[in-house]
Amino acid sequence: EQIYTAEEIGGARTIERLSFATKPKDAYAEPFTAESIKIYLAETTKADCLDKTWTASTDLELVYSDTDIIIGDQEWETFEFDAPFNYSGEKNLVVVVIHMRIYLI
Repeated sequence: EQIYTAEEIGGARTIERLSFATKPKDAYAEPFTAESIKIYLAETTKADCLDKTWTASTDLELVYSDTDIIIGDQEWETFEFDAPFNYSGEKNLVVVVIHMRIYLI
């Protein structure tokens, strides 16, 4: 989970995509293929993740789902949502990214 405050976001808006810095800090790290990625958003009263409790899955809205995504082959990875998220600007925003990665041994 990641929490973004209402002040950071700056008001009500429709969110249609998210971008994450994905270039590995380790210059020798190789890009990898995520078998699947799902991104969920929700408005929350939580200010941070320090209490180590997860947002209930029933409160989350699935906005992105895809398979076989290469991560780390570019500096930023942008995920165009399957459905836009209407953010009211009244609460904080929680972002949950779930990904599965295949490890070959």
